[in-house]
Amino acid sequence: MRLLHRARGSLVAAVLAAAIAGCATPEPPVPELAPQSVSARGIIVIAHGVEERADRWPLDLERAFRALDAPQHLWDIHRVDWYEASLNRLAAPRVGYALGEAIGRELAGGAYDYEVVHLVGHSAGAHVIRGIADVVRTAPAGSQIAIHATYLDPFVGRSLFRLFWGVRRFGSRADFAESYVTTEDRVPFTNSFLRNAHNFDLTSILPERPGAPDNYAHMYPTVFYRTAARGEGRPAPGLALSPIARLGARVDAESTRRLAGELAGRYPPGAVTVPSVR
Repeated sequence: MRLLHRARGSLVAAVLAAAIAGCATPEPPVPELAPQSVSARGIIVIAHGVEERADRWPLDLERAFRALDAPQHLWDIHRVDWYEASLNRLAAPRVGYALGEAIGRELAGGAYDYEVVHLVGHSAGAHVIRGIADVVRTAPAGSQIAIHATYLDPFVGRSLFRLFWGVRRFGSRADFAESYVTTEDRVPFTNSFLRNAHNFDLTSILPERPGAPDNYAHMYPTVFYRTAARGEGRPAPGLALSPIARLGARVDAESTRRLAGELAGRYPPGAVTVPSVR
């Protein structure tokens, strides 16, 4: 398995500096899930990364999902807002994971009866959705819930001693998992291919943007996935793998697992696809 982690020295130094400065691990925020809609059978949970906001690209992605020709009443969408807790970069993976566990406990605690859970996490948000998946999958009713996981340039490090923690773990709890990654961005430990997800390598189709911010390549998977979900723009058709785009009115665990099997046959875990553009 090819692991690409071309971390820039200055950013690695910043991470190490954060390790020294950020000894205390902040408490994760309390999850604020809305009550389940009466007709909803599935939920999409979207988690941003470090220093991001739930009303930025996660809101754009929610709008893209809402614009689909799909039975919207069958889906709830929750955007995780953990901006304050994400500011300590060293602690963010652990705090995000703990927040995900708390969300997972709510989803599996009896107040909700979703059959399908679609988890979307960017960068350190990958740890949030991993925490959710761990709890939901191991809960007493977890076998009755289908999980689809989408990783967007995931930050695979857990700590200074587990820098590639997520490579083997991300996606392992899902019925189907996909990862969209650029392998030459400047954010360290976000350039790896996952072993339990199908990897879409977006590096060769990254648009040229002179003067773009340093994190442009790191954020590009959020743009690509949103565009693919709507079937518009540069990405080729056929990459909108999300359940809301594929299931129609069949939002139930059995149909989702059938879809997951079909996707895994075409997009096997650990393999890499280089998408084309129009």
